[in-house]
Amino acid sequence: MGGRKITFLSLPVLAVVFLMGYVYYTTVFVLLPDWLELSSDLGRTNALIFSFFAFMCMFAFVASVFTDPGRVPSSFAPDAENPQANDTHFLP
Repeated sequence: MGGRKITFLSLPVLAVVFLMGYVYYTTVFVLLPDWLELSSDLGRTNALIFSFFAFMCMFAFVASVFTDPGRVPSSFAPDAENPQANDTHFLP
């Protein structure tokens, strides 16, 4: 497909996926059983809510990894009236 290199398996992406997996595992399988017992209704509800939010967080992360950030239009040109202008005058 146009020779585009797939770069979603980079070190930062894998680090975030492993970190999210570690947080999910330690929360659901280490902390919740000691705190609420997963066999109780409250424990299952807490695990279900946390799993939902973890899934939504992972879905948003994967969507952002696969979404093209866009490009500067080829018709873009700097302001011709004041070529020396910059936005530093807004800084204190």
